Amino acid sequence: MAEHVGGLVGLTERQPPPGEVPPSVRALVERLAAKRPLVVVVDDIHWAESTLLELLEYLGARAAAPVLLLCVSRPELLDRRSEWPGVVRLQPLSTEESVRLVRALLHEAGVPEQAVERICAAAGGNPLFCEQMVAMLIDEGRIGREGDRWVARGDLSSLGVPATLHALIAARLDGLEPAERTTLARAAVVGEEFAKNVVRELLPADLGAVESLLAALVRKELVAPVRDGDRFAFRHLVIRDVAYETLTKEDRADLHERVGDWIELTAASGASTYDEIVGYHLEQAYRYHVALHAFDDQARRLAGRACGLLAEAGRRAYRRGDVPATIALLARALDLIEKDEPRRPALLVDLGRAAMGVFRLHEAEAAFTEAVEAAATAGEEGAELIAQVALLSYRVVIEPEAVDFDAALEQARSRSTGTREPGTISGLRAPTGSSGGFISVAASSGSPPPPWSKASRRGAVSATSSSESTYRISLSRWPEAPRRARTRWPAASSSSSSRGATA
Repeated sequence: MAEHVGGLVGLTERQPPPGEVPPSVRALVERLAAKRPLVVVVDDIHWAESTLLELLEYLGARAAAPVLLLCVSRPELLDRRSEWPGVVRLQPLSTEESVRLVRALLHEAGVPEQAVERICAAAGGNPLFCEQMVAMLIDEGRIGREGDRWVARGDLSSLGVPATLHALIAARLDGLEPAERTTLARAAVVGEEFAKNVVRELLPADLGAVESLLAALVRKELVAPVRDGDRFAFRHLVIRDVAYETLTKEDRADLHERVGDWIELTAASGASTYDEIVGYHLEQAYRYHVALHAFDDQARRLAGRACGLLAEAGRRAYRRGDVPATIALLARALDLIEKDEPRRPALLVDLGRAAMGVFRLHEAEAAFTEAVEAAATAGEEGAELIAQVALLSYRVVIEPEAVDFDAALEQARSRSTGTREPGTISGLRAPTGSSGGFISVAASSGSPPPPWSKASRRGAVSATSSSESTYRISLSRWPEAPRRARTRWPAASSSSSSRGATA
């Protein structure tokens, strides 16, 4: 259990088998709850991939222990999961509740009733708006302490209230000292949670001690310390977003690249665990750079680094069984590179494999077809053959009547080198960066068997891999199995090719 959970959260390089993740997490939760009841809070699950949502549903249904699983989300989660269990909808605060909250936040200071009512009316029942409005009054010195109580300073009866929460937080940030505002904006580049050391790396050398600047932001309740004293988090994601928007695109490009470099440098031996995070920052640096400049050498360098990291993160997600994340990461990687990039065919084959795994058949066929074309254009014979076999395997299962096996076998024989038996291609190398045998039932990459592997196993199309980069691909006649495979899969879509396929 410990090894599986450790691999899941990045404490070890070894990824747990996909089927072992839910029971391992469940065992951990049950063990923690063995001595006393346990509350598990998962925030912002509307951003979660379907794999995490399925894990949470599994825990809620199967955990045999005194556990309260509290998931916090925006309403849009129900657009994806309309049957999510145990939903409690939080309604906006009533006017009376808002007044009580504001008065509590003001510590019963002598604030005129008219000012309280204006704050509550603008808040629209949003407690965060009430909180931030009171914080702004304190920042501006319009309410303050006198002895052991808070009092109003000056006339607040004509208090101006920003129209939106965004405008309110922007007004608060405008009132910060320049060094504090710069610190908050640099932290926003890192993310909702950030380390003190990375913010120090991003600040100008003459700005002052990062410790005192972060302490000031904590006092003003814009950020809060978390876990050890070296990490902080924004009090709310809206604060982070508004702070980030104060930066120019030029600054964002530079700072995202510096964050990515810092993580790679400091992560040392565990750097691969952060591939997705570093890839994200380099991806953002590239986007902002090309928005301001032509596609130059700097843009090409950023895109290439980001592509490699996101692709590796996607393959790691596939090995742990998170296919939706795999598809998203590989698609982002592909979007960063040009059509003639040598890595493109391997990425497209991996993308098609993942799409097949979740029955997104149109996307799978499109990816395999583009992989064949990209490899042919690049003159990569080995990559082209692997892509052709991938496309052929798709058509064998989805549209077997259209497959010309004789033509496929003849082409295989004509392109084989150093063969040991008729119809076998050996000695080929996978495209650079490929994750291992795509059609293989026991691929060296550790990938779970694809859903069509049962058909492949019977001999229509198969591929095995004895290492991360070496393939042995066999094609043989199989007159009966395609008809059996057809009964297990949906009928071919109208977009599928009706021509005879060759590999």
